[in-house]
Amino acid sequence: MRISVLLVRPDGTAMPLGSRPTDDRRLHTLANVCRATSLVRGHRARVQAGDRLRVQLDAR
Repeated sequence: MRISVLLVRPDGTAMPLGSRPTDDRRLHTLANVCRATSLVRGHRARVQAGDRLRVQLDAR
C-alpha cells in the first residue's frame, strides 16, 4: 500500500505532492499522518491560501 497526498487548487486542479509506502491500511493512524505530513512539508512553497490537501491510500 502507498499513502499519497494531492494538492487541490480552488479551481479543482490537482497536483500530486508524492507518495510513500505504508503497511497500515488505516489512514488515520499516527504513522500515516506523519508520512503525509512529511510529504507536504517538502512542498510548503507551493501551498497557497484556499488550497486543500487530499490524502488517500492506494493498494499498490
